[in-house]
Amino acid sequence: MSHQDDYEEDIRKTIAFIYTHQMTHYSDLVANLKVSRKKIAAYLDEIDRRLLGSKVQLVRKRNQGIYFEGDTEQIAEIFHIPSNYDGLDVHGRRSIITLNLIMQNSFVKMDNLADDYFVSRSTLERDLRAIKREVSKFGLSVSSTVNGIAIVGNEQDKRNYASRIISNYWRESIKANRLVVHLPQDFDNLIGSETLRTAQAVLSELQRVTKIEFTEYQYQSLLIHICISTVRIQNAEYLPTWSSASQALSPETSILTRLLEEAFNIQVPKSEQEYLNIHILAAKQSKLTPDDFKGQVVNRRLLNIADFLKTNIQIYDDQLINDLTIHLGPAMHRFQVGLQASNPYTSEIMRLYPQAFELAFDLSRKLDDRYLVTVDKNEIAYLALHFQSFMERTTKATVSNNKINVAVICSTGLGTARLLTQRLKASFADKINITRVLSVPNAFKAKFVEDMIISTIPLELPGQKVVVIKPLFEPKEERLVAKEITNIEDRRTRNQNSFLSLMSPTRILVSSKHLERDDAIKMIGQLLVDRDLAKIGVAESAIAREEVASTLIRQDQVAMPHAQSEYIKKSGITLLVATHGVTWGDGEAKFVFFIGLNQHAIKNTNLDAVYHRFNQLVSSDDALSLLAKANNPKAIWHQLIDFFQKRTVSD
Repeated sequence: MSHQDDYEEDIRKTIAFIYTHQMTHYSDLVANLKVSRKKIAAYLDEIDRRLLGSKVQLVRKRNQGIYFEGDTEQIAEIFHIPSNYDGLDVHGRRSIITLNLIMQNSFVKMDNLADDYFVSRSTLERDLRAIKREVSKFGLSVSSTVNGIAIVGNEQDKRNYASRIISNYWRESIKANRLVVHLPQDFDNLIGSETLRTAQAVLSELQRVTKIEFTEYQYQSLLIHICISTVRIQNAEYLPTWSSASQALSPETSILTRLLEEAFNIQVPKSEQEYLNIHILAAKQSKLTPDDFKGQVVNRRLLNIADFLKTNIQIYDDQLINDLTIHLGPAMHRFQVGLQASNPYTSEIMRLYPQAFELAFDLSRKLDDRYLVTVDKNEIAYLALHFQSFMERTTKATVSNNKINVAVICSTGLGTARLLTQRLKASFADKINITRVLSVPNAFKAKFVEDMIISTIPLELPGQKVVVIKPLFEPKEERLVAKEITNIEDRRTRNQNSFLSLMSPTRILVSSKHLERDDAIKMIGQLLVDRDLAKIGVAESAIAREEVASTLIRQDQVAMPHAQSEYIKKSGITLLVATHGVTWGDGEAKFVFFIGLNQHAIKNTNLDAVYHRFNQLVSSDDALSLLAKANNPKAIWHQLIDFFQKRTVSD
């Protein structure tokens, strides 16, 4: 770091110390910045100079103290201080304190932490309460004794959480055809820029010798793992042996181990090698393509995953199954030891593709039940992209051919089936598209995505409406099919405003109290249970869903919690308008749209249309303002109707 960089960093630290302590003194600044009083005076003069013309003043009063006065929110902008600079950003400061406590090999004194991060003891206590809540979600706890503060938990959970923090601040650039990794300066004291450079050199040599290829995420994940593990090994903190590890170490893992031991002068225990092996295997298996499912040599584990997906996803095509299987094959290694992906687009995916995210979330629960793995929101967001691609493929096919898709089940042989399909086409050529003709045994094995099923014998297919006709298709049968076609067309028309069709005045609540997230969800859940619209446990299922990924989509406005489908008796959307707000994680919501859809609604409702209308509503500041002013369910309902009527005209 240059002399000028050192000078600017000292200026920032001076500002941070004054800002976070609200009032301080020369002696405090000298002690914490470890520079002379003369230098502190020079720093204060420079800060004074840069504040000229702003709405902020630096006040220095003898026998009173040093403090800022005025619009202190301008400080970060005036001094070009990045938002993740620990002294001025609460989230950043808490992240670095957490990482510090994880990487330490002993208890840390409260006073030392307060001094290191330029905060008062009361501010640090608030930070530690927030840190305690956050790390508890990942199996860790904060221990406070006379010896100081420490984060307690097993080594694997500590490292996983440290990886999360580092990946959130990870930035990359290309310089002279070389990848350069950037982390905030405060991370340097915990990981060390030299450690980072050495780890990169080791991976470069590994790639040169073995020709192994990493995706961007795999490289980042392995590099972070190496940086953390080398520091922990040097502190004699080792990962436990992975009891499920029956896989022999790959040759690449053995080479990586040797390179690490030589570069860092450490001994890498077998347990640590097993975890390195997980990263290597994931990289080697990431080259899977749909062709890997063909031929005589087949990966049995991948076929098991494909079979699991077909059993647990209701509507799919072959491409979705292949894409998910290829994604999950190497990912299962990471899931089983708690390694999760960092996804910079998670929030955007949740906001733009809520239906796909819910489908992916449902799959993640089933993966947990079957394989005993934990899938976090970043991984779920990656899975959601596959579901979104599937939905866009099927929607495109539907839009390009707006006919009603029909599956025909015929029990009387190929000749009769052909005659029946010809007569159906002759009568309804402009209305229907016959997608397939099935025998009865095949029908019971099939997954149906068609709009209508026509059968020559009475059949009970779960969740499907079957139109039964005679094989020769007489006028009576023709009228029966025509009636069902009309019903489907009517449903499609109603789906043009399918959002309102899922609501009613009886599903609207108004609260004049400030609420916490769980209390708001429980209030809605109780209403649904009391009206026999949902089963007991519906609120708890939505709260559990929130613990995985928050459904707050506008920081100060809207949340959309989802109930698990098995708790819903009658599908619908319930709205809570909280005039004094609902604390929702780090944000606040005034409008809580509780989505409750059972499996029948998921399969038979045009969810694209529902979410399209929902997005229109929550994207309109004017509409939300009018809803906030309406003071009772009936008035809110009329505002909703009025809004969508105007949108229908404009559409």
